[in-house]
Amino acid sequence: MAPILDCYGGSIHSFKMDDNMRADLCVEAFQKSCRDDNANGMILHSDWGTQFTSKLYSKYT
Repeated sequence: MAPILDCYGGSIHSFKMDDNMRADLCVEAFQKSCRDDNANGMILHSDWGTQFTSKLYSKYT
């Protein structure tokens, strides 16, 4: 599961689930959050897992 959490309000804005934790899952969660919540000006923080440091993820964030 790759959730996008609002650290200010504590709510989950969006999430994607799959049977793996590859970079494309994290990209899809990010894109869904941007689409659903009109996330202009969003500050995104992630851990330093391989999904979030991948070239694919960096391309979209």
